[in-house]
Amino acid sequence: MTDPTTHEPLDDMPAKPPGWLIREVLRLYTYPFVLLMWLVPPLQARVSAYMRQSLMVWKVFVLPFREAQAEARATANGGGTVDRKAIQVLVVTALCLTALEYFGMSNRYSMVTDVLRALGLDGAATRLDVFMGDQLHRLMYWAIACLTCYFFVPALVVKLVFRERLSDYGLKLGGAFSDAWIYVLFFGTVAPALVAVSYTPHFQQVYPFYDVPPGEALWPRFWSWEVLYFAQFFALEFFFRGFLVHGLRHRFGWYSVVAMAVPYCMIHYGKPLPETLGAIIAGVVLGSLSLKSRSIWLGVAIHTSVAISMDLLSLSHKGLLFAG
Repeated sequence: MTDPTTHEPLDDMPAKPPGWLIREVLRLYTYPFVLLMWLVPPLQARVSAYMRQSLMVWKVFVLPFREAQAEARATANGGGTVDRKAIQVLVVTALCLTALEYFGMSNRYSMVTDVLRALGLDGAATRLDVFMGDQLHRLMYWAIACLTCYFFVPALVVKLVFRERLSDYGLKLGGAFSDAWIYVLFFGTVAPALVAVSYTPHFQQVYPFYDVPPGEALWPRFWSWEVLYFAQFFALEFFFRGFLVHGLRHRFGWYSVVAMAVPYCMIHYGKPLPETLGAIIAGVVLGSLSLKSRSIWLGVAIHTSVAISMDLLSLSHKGLLFAG
């Protein structure tokens, strides 16, 4: 079997023999050590052969890489003209991230009030000051800013500038749940670590972001926040795994995933180092899967499942999950 675009020999995707899922789980725990072995030149061929025996590696990396690279080669064959779309995607990305950092963070909302007062809208600035005096309102402000910068602005660019469908940027449902076992496997792998770290004081101090006051029932304020939290993750997935990945795949192929992982890692600066480093891995895996399925929905599912699990674990340890 050969690659029709390069005429190079291709190996075949492994089958699903009895017990294949258990083997995939066991392999997943070996990958950190195997990748370290790959740094030793004499072992690289054996490491590559070992990785290619995994169905998950094929689904997550090999097939998306081949398909995306074929698309990028086809685009490159169209000539050497300036790719305005790729430039527009990258510029919009930079502007949205900048706007969110300087105007969307609740601890920087004073920049918005300064602008309002400079425009002579003192009443609006005062109302915003009062609004931000409430903890839930500050979180709402941040979530709405995320929805604006991560979803509404790039979605308008897709519709009005590119004249394309949002479904082509990861919002399609068809095929969204193909290979869902990969997402379940990843969540099952992360879950034990979440449970273990949830017992630490730092974890319980940070999560959930909405600090439930003593004696307050979880409904409606906490659960209202969780809905906004979910919406923020949807917007984030659309921005990084939708707009960026699918907006650049025609030019960069699979390398659009690596390009996306850079700003995705950087938005985690200020968080614990393991979380920031983990964002690189998560960004590459979720981006590659989005390339394969052309959908972000299971990425939204795994992201929100992990985040909401963290909140519920913290509330449980604090004795607040079933209180009130």
